[in-house]
Amino acid sequence: ILILSRFKSVLKLIMYVLIFVSIYYVFYPFAGVFSAIPAVFILALLIKKPNWIIIDISALLLSIGIISIFGISLEPTPAIVLLAVLAAYDAVSVYKTKHMISLAESVTKLKLPMLFVIPLTKDFSFEGIEGEKGEKKAVYIGVGDIVVPNILVVSAQCFSASPYIGFIKLSALMSLFGGLFGLAVLLRMVGRPHAGLPFLNIPTIAAYFISQLL
Repeated sequence: ILILSRFKSVLKLIMYVLIFVSIYYVFYPFAGVFSAIPAVFILALLIKKPNWIIIDISALLLSIGIISIFGISLEPTPAIVLLAVLAAYDAVSVYKTKHMISLAESVTKLKLPMLFVIPLTKDFSFEGIEGEKGEKKAVYIGVGDIVVPNILVVSAQCFSASPYIGFIKLSALMSLFGGLFGLAVLLRMVGRPHAGLPFLNIPTIAAYFISQLL
């Protein structure tokens, strides 16, 4: 990833392909082959005018696609192992080696949907954002911070034997609430970069285990 961050055109091309494929498959159950239309439209907006709204929409659709693919492919046990390993890696890469911070700064300047942008001011504009000046006007959450914990949510929905509560299984619902709790805590820690996955994955995993005891 660090190597790719030095080759902006390569990273952008890879991301554009991933975004197109993800958006296509997100809309495919509803629109079939016509899913290419919203995929092309959103991709064109992202390339031509990458403001924070378009970036967040693209990041959301990209996240949905990745979560779905991994969630239906991994049973809860390997999903939990994945969450634990990635949480540990995220903590090391942010607090010890700090290379994830450098990568996030590079991605921010590229204006790619690898981060969710949450403005802190009404006049926030993604155009012309530079360094710390921009960071004070918005909070950034990595796409991985949204994707990884929700893999367990989808996995629990697909594979666990938990009872249903309406349209969702208890294990999936509790895992989702666990992740949302972690996100609420994380969003209050504004001021310096933090490793998101430990705050998100730990309560997600804990909530899943609690659901298995009920």
